[in-house]
Amino acid sequence: MVEDIGALASRLLEEGRLPEAEAAFMRLIRSEGRECEGWNGLGTCRFYSGFLEEALECFERAVAADPSDRDALFNLCVALRKTGRPREAKACLERAMAASRADAGLLAEMGSLHEEEGEWEEAERLYREALDADPDCVEALLPLTAVLFNTLRLEEALEAARRCVRAHEGLAEGWNNLGVVLEALGEAEEAAECYRRAALGSGSREFLGNLVESLEERGKHVEALGLFDILHASSGDQLYQLEKARFLVRTGCVEEAMECLESITSRDPLDLEAWFEKGVTAMRCGLWERARLCFRRCLEINPEHVDSWFNLGGVEGGFGNVSEAAAAYAKVLELDPANAEAWRNLGVVLAAAGRKEEAAAAYEQCLSLEPTRPEPLFNLAVLRDEAGALGEAKELYERFLSLAAEEHGGQAAHARARVSEPGF
Repeated sequence: MVEDIGALASRLLEEGRLPEAEAAFMRLIRSEGRECEGWNGLGTCRFYSGFLEEALECFERAVAADPSDRDALFNLCVALRKTGRPREAKACLERAMAASRADAGLLAEMGSLHEEEGEWEEAERLYREALDADPDCVEALLPLTAVLFNTLRLEEALEAARRCVRAHEGLAEGWNNLGVVLEALGEAEEAAECYRRAALGSGSREFLGNLVESLEERGKHVEALGLFDILHASSGDQLYQLEKARFLVRTGCVEEAMECLESITSRDPLDLEAWFEKGVTAMRCGLWERARLCFRRCLEINPEHVDSWFNLGGVEGGFGNVSEAAAAYAKVLELDPANAEAWRNLGVVLAAAGRKEEAAAAYEQCLSLEPTRPEPLFNLAVLRDEAGALGEAKELYERFLSLAAEEHGGQAAHARARVSEPGF
């Protein structure tokens, strides 16, 4: 028996064989009476391939071929949302719902649109209506739990979360949501078990983070470390070893963290994230030369890695290498001109090098981005004071004093003494 071309195309799509599926859907487009099915399928292939605009055009053609087709209207709505056109998406969804009012998927999608706009009451109503149509609709159960949780109705959120995992036992996101609600209710042990099921079931970084945080709060460090090893052994993904190293740093086991990071970079010398983490950990331990080598290695791997340039600037400044530090911060600002912290640090190293006008300009740039930041205000005041611009210096000192916190005690004392001097 010859397989129908539509069934063949759908099977190829389901198997992830997108080029072959696209070819089959193109044949459908040329088949009289099946143009909508073909364009909709082709749009789905383009959507999964990341070509959103092309997918959008295909779904529009599908709807043009059959203006009442539920799947084409739904897919067009999703594509419109993905391309930042929520109003058009809602109008499209309303057309679909006019023909299928009791469709759980459509109701849940409309609920999501309202939730996105902050209309939580209407979103909840639609999610509940979707569940009336299909009690196991995961597209409604998951966001309904979130809406109830965010509106502080924890017992109702708990009921929705439990309902979700009963209906979809293998759904990692459902277990994670249940863990979040249980933790908020003070049920730490049960929450941790839910996080465990979510993390082991999906390997999600977010779900793993929730589980580790839960174990860490209860002092179960050995159990957390074992979890990283289990996930690494089952997947081979170095991510879990990297997260293990970060956990070791947080719990004060810095030497073990460095050993873990060394093992990652020895296996994969191009792992930028591991080299960067090694550099940060070395900085925390005061191993400045080692940190410098790590950040330079990061920049060999990716010459435009902003955080590595920033940290390298700090390390070079610590060594007293003012020119190198200034060059590193200048590179940060070439890549990220709105980085206020880099402008401040550049001002510090330029002032240390005696390049005071350039330092003042850097502080001014910092303050243009963050006008209420105390440190650059004080530093700029000192430079203006030294340059004899007393009126400007006084104004800057006074602005600084209005913002200064306890940590700025020494600077605040200098500023107060200066502005109170006769004739200043």
